[in-house]
Amino acid sequence: MKKALAFLILFVLVLCAFSVVLGEEEREQTKFIDEEHQIMFIILEDKTAEILDCRAKGELTIPAKISGYNIGTSSDPEIIVEKIPVSRISEYAFMNSNVTKVKINCKLKEIGKNAFYGCHILTSVKLPKTLTAIGEGAFDSCPELKSITIPDGVKSIGARAFSNCKSLKKITIPDSVTCIMEEAFAYCDSLKEIILPDSVTSLGDYAFYSCQALKSVHLPDSLSTIGKNTFSDCPGLEGMTIPESVTVTGD
Repeated sequence: MKKALAFLILFVLVLCAFSVVLGEEEREQTKFIDEEHQIMFIILEDKTAEILDCRAKGELTIPAKISGYNIGTSSDPEIIVEKIPVSRISEYAFMNSNVTKVKINCKLKEIGKNAFYGCHILTSVKLPKTLTAIGEGAFDSCPELKSITIPDGVKSIGARAFSNCKSLKKITIPDSVTCIMEEAFAYCDSLKEIILPDSVTSLGDYAFYSCQALKSVHLPDSLSTIGKNTFSDCPGLEGMTIPESVTVTGD
């Protein structure tokens, strides 16, 4: 009898523990809507929000904290969350959206892959100082984007991050960046000048390929690797001095 009772108690405890874990997993996957900013988001394990999608038009300010209610069926209980700090913009979150200007006021750490891909009327973006990573294709094919300042703290600029930004004339790269990945600024037809800080050690393949208006490039002494065709098809490039520190160059 005692053994049976002990087994029953153990079974109940295991079942309760499983239910708690399952509940946490379900909660983490719950999607919420912030109607004011037309943003859909989830809550991560660190109690911060990750933006999954946005249906806003025109100018948008992403606040430091967002609030909303859960998306579910009519039978699901309503869950309201308030003032959740935003830490991440997910992959494809703003893809092909109709935003024109974006100001990010939150303590954002990362912009995911293709987050703003194909935003054809986006003209400007203000990035926060807390940003550390710009993902692959983050602003790819934003033809009206004219200028952007990458904040101190960003260590790498992902592959195709600003590729096909046809109107981009100026880019400010901080001395925290060490690596510019392949095709990061390829086909930026209006880009005229590039000044790379002393922190940059490598330039990926085709990083500045086919920048038709590019006339001047300053390469720092810290640079050790220049990838394949990094500056190919840049007919306006008047001259470039490769520093002695470069030990690896592409074909």
